[in-house]
Amino acid sequence: IKNSICPKEAPEGFYGTKRGKILPDAGAKRGKMRNFNKKQHLPERSPGRVLRNEMRENPSRRWGEEREDAELQWEINKMGFFKKKEKEEPVKELRAIVSGQVIPVSEVADPVFSSKALGDGIAIRPEGQVITAPCSGEISMVAETRHALGITVNNGAELLLHIGLDTVSLGGEGFKVLVKQGKKVKQGDALLEFDKALVERKGLATDCILIVTNSDDLPGMKLVSGIDAVQNETVVCTF
Repeated sequence: IKNSICPKEAPEGFYGTKRGKILPDAGAKRGKMRNFNKKQHLPERSPGRVLRNEMRENPSRRWGEEREDAELQWEINKMGFFKKKEKEEPVKELRAIVSGQVIPVSEVADPVFSSKALGDGIAIRPEGQVITAPCSGEISMVAETRHALGITVNNGAELLLHIGLDTVSLGGEGFKVLVKQGKKVKQGDALLEFDKALVERKGLATDCILIVTNSDDLPGMKLVSGIDAVQNETVVCTF
């Protein structure tokens, strides 16, 4: 019955309600009933709304009409529908974290490292003072004394970067960490800065050690030493 429900609130040309919504009167306004469809309430610039408006303006492109599958797929991909995330390739190599002479970890003047108790790896006698990421990964640990950090690699390797010998005794003096735990990094990203001159004045070695702490789980790993490395260029380990 026209205007029998909420007759005072209903604007002119409308009558009744359906689930709390005022419906348009029959006749010329019948077509406007579509505006109350829940599917129409989309964000102004959402892909769904853009595609809907395009189809409304060009009826030949509406759903239900014949349309080449390839063209439709291109339209969907253009607006980000069903976009597949590219799978990251497993890391296959580690590059020098700093320029300098590369030596086997067994030659490091600290039995904690030379015994390989923490894992196998290499050390670099540095020429620079900035340490960079040997590969892509996620920062898994940052030492409170800022002299060491860990990286988890997508191939399963766990890396430990340790700057200097017995530098934990400095309590962070002369070290500046540029990343936080949980941050994702790419090969070559700056991770840490240290004052090489200060470490040497304290009578400590500045060897920059790169250890694969779970090297026993990576039988195909090969280390390179006995060379002069260029930071971010020279490969020091392959998997």
